[in-house]
Amino acid sequence: MKQKIIFPTLLIVITLGLIGFRLYQSSLGPHGGTVKHAGNYNIEMKNPYGNFYAYLLDKKLKPISNKGVSCEVKFFFSDNTNTDAVLKPQGDDAFFAETMFQYQSCRITFNVFGNVVSAQFSNETPMVQKVKK
Repeated sequence: MKQKIIFPTLLIVITLGLIGFRLYQSSLGPHGGTVKHAGNYNIEMKNPYGNFYAYLLDKKLKPISNKGVSCEVKFFFSDNTNTDAVLKPQGDDAFFAETMFQYQSCRITFNVFGNVVSAQFSNETPMVQKVKK
């Protein structure tokens, strides 16, 4: 009798755990950046030091051409201030800006042929770097 209850319960717990892990797992995009869902699209953000890249992706994480698409980003800082930047198209599918400041989070907004899609991201780069002695 106990086996009839334990097995289905264990199966349900494992299934819910796997679903939860998938929902909260940070996705890695085709360019090596963080991916967030944004309506019918996905947005990928990559932030190597001094550079900022944004990519618009379809539902299957395939890059969408930057032709006819615009991209802006709002950077939020730890002192509750913010600043806006217009990203420039680069290559076939990227948008780019140089960033020399340390932001806490950002909101990337794409205008895709009149449709606005956006997503919020945390900064991938640590704000404080440990000094080695």
